[in-house]
Amino acid sequence: MTRTITAIIFVLIMTAGIITSRYTYLPLFALVTWLSLYEFYLMTNRHMVTLPGWIGIITGTGLFVLSFGIAGGYLDEKWTLTIIPPIGIIFILELFNRENHKIHIISNTLTGLVYAAIPFSLLNFMVLTTNGYDYSILLGMIGLVWINDTAAFLFGSMFGRHRLFERISPRKTWEGCISGMAFTIIAGYFFTILPMNLSHNQWMIIAFIVAITATLGDLIESMFKRSAEIKDSGNLFPGHGGVLDRFDSLIFTIPFVYAYLQLIQ
Repeated sequence: MTRTITAIIFVLIMTAGIITSRYTYLPLFALVTWLSLYEFYLMTNRHMVTLPGWIGIITGTGLFVLSFGIAGGYLDEKWTLTIIPPIGIIFILELFNRENHKIHIISNTLTGLVYAAIPFSLLNFMVLTTNGYDYSILLGMIGLVWINDTAAFLFGSMFGRHRLFERISPRKTWEGCISGMAFTIIAGYFFTILPMNLSHNQWMIIAFIVAITATLGDLIESMFKRSAEIKDSGNLFPGHGGVLDRFDSLIFTIPFVYAYLQLIQ
């Protein structure tokens, strides 16, 4: 029951924040970016966010806000150069760090930015233009990711016999993976009848991209958690884990869908 109630509240908040306006989308995904980075650095630094980690959180969230301003036509592209000083500070701090894990700390910090901050920043260029705010692709992409995850979980639980990647995620099965991909592609076909600014073939290709990248995104976060020897990235959502547990598939999907949309323009 707790898991169901949490899921309903989560879906309502996400949907309302996305469809209301660009000005509710901004704080919603800025918060998601902040929390994703926080959980990542908490996970990779063994339950403690270091000073470079906090700089990464602020820099990554700042990058999201800057990209919102640039995509929406509020700021010039040159404002992205403002992230150079904080990234430089991450390296400089390690000059004064007496510990012997300098490369590990720098690598973790930069990986967090690449893994979470850049995908969410790219999202702004998918929903914003100087002419307005179009959330249809974002909602469609989230819908496809959720369909993939739900179908994979349900059919994997009922019919799963063959492990997909036991070393990383013992519970995932080929039966669940294939079912998730099939239902995602079917959903992509039905998305073509909705009033969205993409053609039938384009939605089918996006559905195919999501079917692959959503599963990989889930496995990649499982890899991080297994390395950190934890079950969930956090406990913000009762019965569901943390922010990364909810957005891991979407995080890995965004860059690939964005690249495809850029190629067809």
